[in-house]
Amino acid sequence: MLWVVPAAVVGSTLAALVVAGIAGLGAGELSASRLSMVRTMVTCGMALALGYAGSRWNRVELGWVAYGAIGLGALKLVVEDLRFGNAGTLMVSLLFYGLILILLPRLTRFGRVEV
Repeated sequence: MLWVVPAAVVGSTLAALVVAGIAGLGAGELSASRLSMVRTMVTCGMALALGYAGSRWNRVELGWVAYGAIGLGALKLVVEDLRFGNAGTLMVSLLFYGLILILLPRLTRFGRVEV
């Protein structure tokens, strides 16, 4: 349990910095629907990175944080993306979320040795 809190703090901080950087680059061009799509993609990327790190370093706690991020991402899809998104951005958000639901279990299982 010692790794859960620092991993969650570092992962969410890095994700927030990436979103702020992308929003800063496209300051005048990002609408609410595009920004919600960017946040979904960054959340999926963060979960994938945490799952990969957890499987490579044999830290199950990082996988827990990755699945927690996916759970909060599902809530974000319902609350934000369905509310602000248009057809194009909603399709991309759901595509990334579906891909992460397929890839994350395979990635977290990859580094484990089954006995």
